[in-house]
Amino acid sequence: DLKEARDNFYDTIKSIITRYFKEEDYLLDIANLRRPISALIDCVSEFNHVYQTIKEESEVLDFSDMEKMALQILKHPHFDVSNQLRNQIKDILVDEFQDSNEVQDELVECISRGNNVFRVGDVKQSIYRFRNARPQLMKRLIASTKENDQTLYLSNNYRSKENIVEFNNQLFSNLMNIQGLDSSYSPQDTVKIGVDSQRGGERIELHLINEMEESDEESIKLDRLKANHVAQTIIKMRQEKVYPKWKDYVVLVKSHRSKLELKKAFDSYYIPNFIDVKAGFYLSSSVQDVLQVLRFCLDPSDELALVGVLLSSFFEMNENQLAELRIQSKYSMVDGFKQLYPIDYKNLMGLVKQANQLRLSDFLNHLYQFNNYYDQHIDTQQRTNLDLLRVKALSLDEENFSLIEFIEMVESIQDEKTSEAIPVSQEDDVVKVLTIHQSKGLEWPVVFVMGTKVFMNQNSNSLVHYDNDIGIAMNTILLPERFKRDNPMTLAIKHKILREEKEEALRVWYVALTRAEKKLIIVDKNHKNLDKAQLNLDLILGNRGYTFLTHAAARNIFDTFEIKEIDPSSIESHYVPQTQSTKTFTYIKPDKPSIVFRRPSAHEFKSQVTQLDLDYFNDGKERGTRLHKLIELLPTENWTYELIDSIDDKSIIEEKE
Repeated sequence: DLKEARDNFYDTIKSIITRYFKEEDYLLDIANLRRPISALIDCVSEFNHVYQTIKEESEVLDFSDMEKMALQILKHPHFDVSNQLRNQIKDILVDEFQDSNEVQDELVECISRGNNVFRVGDVKQSIYRFRNARPQLMKRLIASTKENDQTLYLSNNYRSKENIVEFNNQLFSNLMNIQGLDSSYSPQDTVKIGVDSQRGGERIELHLINEMEESDEESIKLDRLKANHVAQTIIKMRQEKVYPKWKDYVVLVKSHRSKLELKKAFDSYYIPNFIDVKAGFYLSSSVQDVLQVLRFCLDPSDELALVGVLLSSFFEMNENQLAELRIQSKYSMVDGFKQLYPIDYKNLMGLVKQANQLRLSDFLNHLYQFNNYYDQHIDTQQRTNLDLLRVKALSLDEENFSLIEFIEMVESIQDEKTSEAIPVSQEDDVVKVLTIHQSKGLEWPVVFVMGTKVFMNQNSNSLVHYDNDIGIAMNTILLPERFKRDNPMTLAIKHKILREEKEEALRVWYVALTRAEKKLIIVDKNHKNLDKAQLNLDLILGNRGYTFLTHAAARNIFDTFEIKEIDPSSIESHYVPQTQSTKTFTYIKPDKPSIVFRRPSAHEFKSQVTQLDLDYFNDGKERGTRLHKLIELLPTENWTYELIDSIDDKSIIEEKE
């Protein structure tokens, strides 16, 4: 406690020092920054001019161009488009109005008659600030007293049990009505259940894993403990038969990074899952395994690639075998591998030979079958990723890409946040892990929400600050010391941005806690001084996370809310299910029998993914030729299904043979 108080004191002093200057110095800052800000504006304008010229020459538009140009057409004094549309359109319906921006709202106004727009939205669910959503637009209309403006409030909740509805009413009434915030939870925002079947319900649970010493390593361990605890809780609840289906459960996280440990936990506990890990398609484990093989085929002396290949499921060596190989290698690991594992070496060299003889897509077909990698060593998600990789390879084959060109292309883009290929449908019986943004508008019987310790302020270290209302500001740089400090403009913008970020964070939390139908569980660490947190503006604007805010705001609503402390030792050990049956992945493939793969699990589910046919090589040209010949047999009249089915293609098959 003493150390924390001392650190807080020093942080406060440092914050004051950076702002403690004479008033005339502050005013002088504003005058001195006029020139660099004007130069910046000129630079951005010139860049925009060049960029627009390039797009015009290339005859392309980006998404923002479509909005801007549409608005220019509607507002052009010599065009009558807006009047024509006003006369044609009877009513305009706008959904998710809380996420609209000024341009989108102005587009609607340009084609409306002022009394024929029906907007639907919920300010409390405006969570797309990064897309320039402006909930202020909806607030302004709600407060409007114009004759044509009327607000209708929907006060019934038909989703959640009564306990969940009441908990959220009380919690967000406390959180959002803090003096100094622009957000609010008014009496009109309070909702009640819509039907009698929603009455009662279980209390909301806050599961707090007792505190450990803090470090980066411990933070990773905490994420692992939280993931394992969620996995064990799901298994236990499912065994109790109240929520028997895997798809009854969802886990909501703040960011994609939090999905990684959950995926590891669910896989190790044999929980069927769909987790869209946003780590980049090219960084997924199966794609990386394949790329390591391709790198080695390109350069058989690449020891780093060899290590990756041997540790992968293509050869299934472990770290001890690899260490022994390194020790026994007299010259290089490749030579050592040849001496100690001659059969495996021969097989690997066979891959190298084929990589240099076959087209890339054909080589991938062969590689996927090596050591039954595709069928036995990877899960549904990874199979789908490899299917997509082969599709990409097929398109590159048409452009005659070489192996080295393919690898160079992948290495240049593999850090992009391209999500993995999606292998499941909405009906698959799997536990889903989604970000809160992904969950918006959806619902599940049981919702786990992963709490957060801290919030990160996004713009605090920027050199340039801007705001739609205030304008542009830059930090003051004192020369020759090159000391950077704030000035009145940067302080005003940073404070406004901070407040807007925190207000949206509360709205994100509202979305998360309103997804549950029957049971809501929040999971986090039992943070130090959690009991001492006082709900006020400082706590909201500070970097404390959702768990602190919820705990501070829920102290007087324990009739709908309970805290369960979790001993870390009870979840550190790996949980092994008592019984395991077989999970069946069924892939639907036209004109061919379904292919069934089996792996340990506790149930059966079907995933509607087109299975990659490893015996199918690129015969697109052949199929196209055959299709054209079939079409030639059809008469020049309107085609029907019966007419198409009447064409006998046996003669074409015989002709081909």
